[in-house]
Amino acid sequence: PGGKYGFGYHLKPFRTAIRQGVASLMPYYGVPVDVTYQGVKYDQSGMAFSKQIVTDLLRGKLGFKGYANSDSGVIEQRGWGLESWRINPETGRPFTPADRTAVAIRSGTDVLSEFSRNQTIIELVQSGRLDEARHIDPAVRRLLTEQFQLGLFENPFVAVDTAPAAIGRSEDRAKGLDAQR
Repeated sequence: PGGKYGFGYHLKPFRTAIRQGVASLMPYYGVPVDVTYQGVKYDQSGMAFSKQIVTDLLRGKLGFKGYANSDSGVIEQRGWGLESWRINPETGRPFTPADRTAVAIRSGTDVLSEFSRNQTIIELVQSGRLDEARHIDPAVRRLLTEQFQLGLFENPFVAVDTAPAAIGRSEDRAKGLDAQR
């Protein structure tokens, strides 16, 4: 996310989306390499594993209030900076899916895309590697807030006859393009 244009350039769509009240975002699929931005030197780990990115920058500095979604497969398939060939300083062994789960959740990532073993989270809480009140409850609150705001508990069924007219509307596409500028 550095390169020719720099880290700040890549924050532009995030700033706009957050300013517009976006409910969810995915930090990025990359790993910051030798990135210092506004006095902060970012660790070389995938964005979904970075407390500096998810909690400190997106939530703290930019004011994001919604839930953060990881990119697909970062827990069980590829680690984006926490690969299994790297040593986890917490355990002294190569990173495992359980290690990546703990790091992602502690960083503030709420949804772990393509994650398939919920028992891992239970085991991490039981072992003390995750704290339910500090790490799990805030994610649950963010996710449930969005679901309630969408009315998923009051009216969880799709109106099949009107759904096609609500998808791909030009005014929604215009808003999406605006968010990317």
